[in-house]
Amino acid sequence: TDEERLQRFFYNLSDETVYRRFLHPVKQSGHGERLRDLDVDYATRMAFMVETTDDGREPELVAVGRYDVDTPGGDIAEVAFVVRDDWQGQGLGSRLMQLLTEVARSRGLAGFSASVLAGNRAMMDIFLKSGLQVKSTMERGVYELVMTFPEGGDQEPGSPAA
Repeated sequence: TDEERLQRFFYNLSDETVYRRFLHPVKQSGHGERLRDLDVDYATRMAFMVETTDDGREPELVAVGRYDVDTPGGDIAEVAFVVRDDWQGQGLGSRLMQLLTEVARSRGLAGFSASVLAGNRAMMDIFLKSGLQVKSTMERGVYELVMTFPEGGDQEPGSPAA
């Protein structure tokens, strides 16, 4: 039931936002990709959608965050999110990171991986301020990150990493 809304969300993103999210230009969102984004099992695949309503109109998606376990039986999930241009800079990315972290930890995952363009400072700031232990390598203008949850579960998402 959310496929059409997800498609509208995608087409309302600027070319720059799409490029930062997918690391290459994407002209259209295919049916299979939308179905994958909507297919969650609440363990190895999780997604959150943030929506807003205005003056009683139909809710509009303004942000989507998700994780997918990279390999069967693995304990590291690839994390990604995107915020509609007119909602960027308001903390939605950080909040999505907190929610995804809480759920992933409760499901027994060890952390996240992510690919981030070197120029995407906002995304890097979210990851670096997440409270996770971040290790990065750079290849061809893209940071490859592995972010592990601190031992003991005492670290609050959003607090500085030890």
